[in-house]
Amino acid sequence: MAHCTTPKTLESTLLPELEESIANIQARGISQKDFDQDLNKNQKIWLVIGICLHNIISPILRENVEDVMTTMYSALVKSDHINTQTYPGHLKFYPPNGVYAYYLNYENINNNKVLGRQTQLFNYKVKDAVDLSKLFLLTNMTSYTGFDETCDLSALLGIVINVDSFHQIGKTAAANVIAFLSGTTLGLELVKEIHEETCVLAKHAQVLANHFKVIDIQISNVNNTLKELKELQQVLTDMKTNFEDRISFLEKNVIEIKSVSNIGKVY
Repeated sequence: MAHCTTPKTLESTLLPELEESIANIQARGISQKDFDQDLNKNQKIWLVIGICLHNIISPILRENVEDVMTTMYSALVKSDHINTQTYPGHLKFYPPNGVYAYYLNYENINNNKVLGRQTQLFNYKVKDAVDLSKLFLLTNMTSYTGFDETCDLSALLGIVINVDSFHQIGKTAAANVIAFLSGTTLGLELVKEIHEETCVLAKHAQVLANHFKVIDIQISNVNNTLKELKELQQVLTDMKTNFEDRISFLEKNVIEIKSVSNIGKVY
């Protein structure tokens, strides 16, 4: 027979940080400072540009950056053993013999930042392509955890510009985008905020979906239990009927036996 578990309440299902995020969205809406008045024409243009950069350019850049950095990482593992390197024999510049070599920032990986200027104590092992990409950026640009939504446009453009493996045409285009955005980032800020809040609501919807899925399973278990009880009831009913039939049969036999006995006494 199926067993039912005690259902969790919806409140206990929501993660505290998710509840807090939803409360923040409800409290402020989308940044009130940006919507105290209607967006002017220039702001609308920047908003459209921000949407295009965030939803069209960034995904394409992520794919390209991931491909280039993965290939580059594999090559450096073979040539410089960057996955096992230690101080002071670690790779310091890239390309090693290039005219415009980039000084690699190992502060950005393996939590080396907490060691300050004690670079001799740094962990110089580069574990993957994501870590490798962080060596080419300023520390405040390296909070991403993969070539995904956490890797924003500024980081992507920085990687393209600073890593020698990217074509010069791409570098020039990336530099032009940065220069173009230097005047204002309103569009990007709004798109990023809307995207973040949409993600929070999506997580909330997923939690609700999971909660109702559990309820559906529990309802199904109850239905199965009721079905089993009904089947058991039918079995008991059949047993009762069979038992009554047997009792009736026995009673009939007893009556016949008594009748035969009485006839014998007469004779």
